[in-house]
Amino acid sequence: MRIRAHHLFCMRGFQGKGYSPRFVQHMAAVITRLARGEHCTVVAVADDICAVCPHRTNDACTLYGDTVERMDAIILDALRLRQRAYAIGELYDAVDHAFTSWESIEAVCGDCRWHGDCTFYQAYEKKKERDR
Repeated sequence: MRIRAHHLFCMRGFQGKGYSPRFVQHMAAVITRLARGEHCTVVAVADDICAVCPHRTNDACTLYGDTVERMDAIILDALRLRQRAYAIGELYDAVDHAFTSWESIEAVCGDCRWHGDCTFYQAYEKKKERDR
């Protein structure tokens, strides 16, 4: 399975909402497969989650455009992954190690429209408030 780098954040905060009912069902199924032990390779192009997105045209995102490419690049640069298959727990641990501050999360998620529904983003937002 291929997972786009920024989807590592999205999967952590997923709350059953998305671009369409089909997309939501598919996202939940991908998360379940990974949680059950299927491995994935992290990529910076359209992935298995994008497969049913109504905003996908070929390998491009018509909603976010090159913003998703910027998000992927930041994450891939921080994680410094090798080209191999990973268990999702390894990847989540790597994210937790590399992205520890509000600023590091905001650099990736700042332009995302799902802040209000994303528990991953909200956890860092709460941390920012506590640290003030």
